[in-house]
Parts: sequence; C-alpha cells; structure tokens
Amino acid sequence: MKVHARLSSVAVCLVGLMGVLPAPAPAVDTGDWPGAYTSISGPACPGGARWRMVMLEYSVNGSGATLSRDPSVLRGYQTTLQEAADTVAQASACAVTWDVDIVDMGPRVYDSGRGADPPSAPVQAYKARGYDIVMFRYPSNGDAADFVGKTNTTSWIQFPAGGSHTESVFPWTTVVIHEWLHDAVQQLGGRGELGFPPDDVHWDFWKVEPYASIYASQGAYAVAMAYYTDLIAGRVPVDGKLKGFSSNDWIMWGTPSHPLRQPANLWVDGGRAKPKGWACVRVSSSSAEPVSITIDGPGRRWDTTLSVVPASSNGQAPTATARFRSVRGPWRICAVQPADPSARFVADNECTSLYL
Repeated sequence: MKVHARLSSVAVCLVGLMGVLPAPAPAVDTGDWPGAYTSISGPACPGGARWRMVMLEYSVNGSGATLSRDPSVLRGYQTTLQEAADTVAQASACAVTWDVDIVDMGPRVYDSGRGADPPSAPVQAYKARGYDIVMFRYPSNGDAADFVGKTNTTSWIQFPAGGSHTESVFPWTTVVIHEWLHDAVQQLGGRGELGFPPDDVHWDFWKVEPYASIYASQGAYAVAMAYYTDLIAGRVPVDGKLKGFSSNDWIMWGTPSHPLRQPANLWVDGGRAKPKGWACVRVSSSSAEPVSITIDGPGRRWDTTLSVVPASSNGQAPTATARFRSVRGPWRICAVQPADPSARFVADNECTSLYL
C-alpha cells in the first residue's frame, strides 16, 4: 500500500500503494509568466462549485534532468486530468467540478531541491490571476523516490516525474484527485455536514470493508478510486454512518479563490492579570459576531459576551479581551460564536482549560 504522511501543514503521498507514480513539469521567475496552451474542463454543472486550477509543466530541472515534450506524452497527460475532472463531477452529482489550464513553462528551470517546496514566485503569480491551486509537473530532482504527490493544502501541489519513467510518466488519476481532496478538506476547515473518516484523505480505507474486498479482488488503483469517489459523494461507511462531503458542502463553501463560507477560526485563552486576584480572557475570530463566554472555576461561574472588532490594518486577527475575578485552581473557559447573517462564517465554539 502507499504510505501516507502529514508533515506540518504539508500532505505528502509517499511511494508505495500504487507503485512509483512520478509526474512531469514546473517553473522559475522571469517576470513574464506564460498563459495556457491548452485547457481541460469538467461538465458544465450549473450551480455547482468550479475549482480553477493551473498545471505548470517544466521540462528541465536545476540538475539538467529533462522530460519528454512529445505530443503523445502530453495527450496522455491531458487525458488523465480530463478523467479526474469528469470523475469528480460524476461522483458529486455535479455539485463540484474543475477547470484546469495547462501551461508550458518553456525554457524555465524547476530549481527547487529534493523534497523542497515549489518556487514561490509562480505560485504567487498564478494565484494572483485567480487560480485556486497551482500544480507543478517537473523532472524529479530525486523526490520521485520519496513521494508521488505533495500539497500544502492551500495553494500548490507537486508531481515529480523521475527515474526510468522520466520520459513518459504523468500522475495517475487517483493521485491527482487525492492531492486535490486535501485542499478541498482544508477549504471546509476540516468540517462538513456529514463529518469525515478518521484522518480524512489518509484514512487506512483498504483495511476496512467494503474497501478491503475491492483491494483484494481488483487492486490498489480500483480501491483508491472507490474510496475517493465515495468521499466526494459523502457515502464512506464509518461506524454505521456515512461520511464525506455533502452536496451542500461543495456548493455552499465555494473555492479558495472564491470562498462562500468558512470557519471563523475562533480562539480563546486566559491568564492571570493585575492587580492580584484578577484574570483575563482573550478571544480572536475572523467573524465580527458577538462571542458568548462561559468561565467556570472553583466555586464560581461567570457568563459574558465579547464583541470582536473588525480586523485591523496590520493584518492581525481581530481580538477582544475582558477581566474577571479569580481564585487559584483549575478554570475552564468556553467561547461560542453564531454564524454571521451573510452565512460567510459558520458557527463555531472553542474551549480551553488552565490553572490560575
């Protein structure tokens, strides 16, 4: 099986489950970023969410390794992306689909080292053009031995192509969908109407039914496709319940470049304050809705409401602070914030325990 692992905020798909699944070409900053030479699109899907992505094809890396630019290779690669887009649309009943622009980076060199993040300049340049995700296909600098795909779950995905496959390989449909699903989970802040399986995309699905039987009879590719389509459709069975994305999740949350709903990222903390015998509570949120605070401590309870002011010009998250009388001992502070009237931010709650 392919081994999956998370490194900080980066989702890495290591070589194993589906064999060595390398990929092809990415870019370097010249200040003149090319446009697409061709595009693929999923079905029209009126009313559904459309993720706009770009694939940057690099044919040479900093060590001089190259990828074939033979038209037959590129056609096969485009077929892979088209199949992925169609699969996503079909699995979601047209609640979500993709548009992918493919860019030939020409003589630009993919100069990031083994295991390194992709160059930031093209990510920033193409994100500024309104793309949700910037993908890189490039000659492996050794990392094709380490992973078949990697994403930071917010802006980029890497697909290294290397070894004996350098001339012809492109990422499998399941690998492209897998990496995109990481970004889709992140778009919902890990939340959804139905909830997600343990470790969402990286769940050991091939060990449980019905996926274990599919893996035993049809192999790794078939079981991966079965699980990912079930995850997209919200029909992954976990402890008697169906998990995954609902149609509302896809339609109501939008995409990274055009978010419709998002978590308010509510945060709460507390600590001692002056003068002696006082403590403070602090909350932070992206939403301006009032936050209900409940403070429980030794022999006392305190309820209040804090108003979070709009974000300041320095870009820091808006915060609110209040003081309360305290005694030594364990305290628990909980914050609850409703959805805002525009439904941009969903309801949120957060608790913290501390000893004052």
